[in-house]
Amino acid sequence: MFLIGLSFLDCTQTALAVTLLTMSLTISSTSQAGFFVNNIDIAPLYAGTLMGVSNGIAAASGFMAPVVTAVLTTDVRVKTISFLILEYNSIIWSPSLIRDIELVEKVQRYFTKRLLGMRCLSYDERLQKIGLPRLELRRLHLL
Repeated sequence: MFLIGLSFLDCTQTALAVTLLTMSLTISSTSQAGFFVNNIDIAPLYAGTLMGVSNGIAAASGFMAPVVTAVLTTDVRVKTISFLILEYNSIIWSPSLIRDIELVEKVQRYFTKRLLGMRCLSYDERLQKIGLPRLELRRLHLL
């Protein structure tokens, strides 16, 4: 609620923006405190392990969601899935070794082959039909 109000402020209302952000973080922190105590209440001896497993499962949904969406829908193009996974930190991570570049390219090769009507096409034909360059060329254009 406070973050929604924050979106309606202009750049001259900095004091109100700081107040809204502080209120939002305060309320969020109180709910998190109750969440963290649950693991200690359930299994005090294994609270750390339980927290690691539960947070690991929660984090897995973030990188599995695009993959599951691509599998369940037929009209999703490979641009969505490959951009989300491969180019998330392309400014920070850009491999320079040939084997690393080929490994990243292998992921795009895998996803483009699974698109409808593309299984029998070569990799270059699939890229041309979709309108994508090779990952190596895209990374060079980003720099």
